[in-house]
Amino acid sequence: MGVMRNNVVPSQIQIFTCIDPPPEGRKIIEETCKIHIASLIRRSEMDNGELTEYIKHYLEKDKTRSAIMLTGGWGTGKSYYIQNELTPALQREKANECITISLYGLRSVSEISKSIYLELRAKFLQSRNETTATGRLIAKTIVKGLINRFGINLSTSQDEMQKLYESIDLSGKLIILEDVERSQIDILELFGYVNNLVERDGVKLLLVVNEDEITKSISVKENPENNKDSALPANTTKQYLAIKEKTVSDTIPFEGNCYAAVQQIIRSYNNPILSRFADKSSAENICNIMSLCKNHNLRSFIFACQKSVDIFEQME
Repeated sequence: MGVMRNNVVPSQIQIFTCIDPPPEGRKIIEETCKIHIASLIRRSEMDNGELTEYIKHYLEKDKTRSAIMLTGGWGTGKSYYIQNELTPALQREKANECITISLYGLRSVSEISKSIYLELRAKFLQSRNETTATGRLIAKTIVKGLINRFGINLSTSQDEMQKLYESIDLSGKLIILEDVERSQIDILELFGYVNNLVERDGVKLLLVVNEDEITKSISVKENPENNKDSALPANTTKQYLAIKEKTVSDTIPFEGNCYAAVQQIIRSYNNPILSRFADKSSAENICNIMSLCKNHNLRSFIFACQKSVDIFEQME
């Protein structure tokens, strides 16, 4: 599992071709690039625990005002990792927590604002007696989206707006937007919304995507012959890459730990027969079979486990 700094190589090429520094400056830049690339190589084999530590570092110390992206194929365990490893790890840190929103089927950025607000409001109501107004990080982008969504009148609803602002405290919170490629929102509009959140409002945000599907979708829609009803301008791919470079600092390819995930899934059913396959050797065999079938979809494995358990219980 590696961390890819967006446009690392192109940016270095631009430095040498556009700036054309003197020899001593060129040497400094070359050494800096070597150190940076070596750092990326060392981080190219992160396990899930190291990935969690990396995300915690981003949440607590990163000052770039940018988002990070976790990308991987469907069913590779991205959501499972977030639900079962990342979220519990952040919850153990009292100052940190996740707000996870699925974009599946959403049609406008105002719907994202509404979803984030509802999640935050529920948490706010649970702990309002323990919170204070100091040190709050208010996301004006979210408030603006709510205003557009519900038509809130600022001139006559000051008290309500104050309550709204107080309930949207993003200090120490990581906003996670899942199923990006499954939303109905134009990808450029979506990334513009994300850019406003991270750059203007200082929000920490993790995009969970299958980027192959995003680029594939853009490619299909750019070609009128393939999709006459929803053809995109031919430069949409360039626009996407440009706004991604502005919005996302690190892209993390997610491969996941198949063995650990298989063991955790089997144990979660607490079935004595299924549990026989929770040992390391069996988990390795299962993952090897998935590799031979070229199918690493954990959802399919969860489905298979559920049906197996149903059969085992009927046999009792």
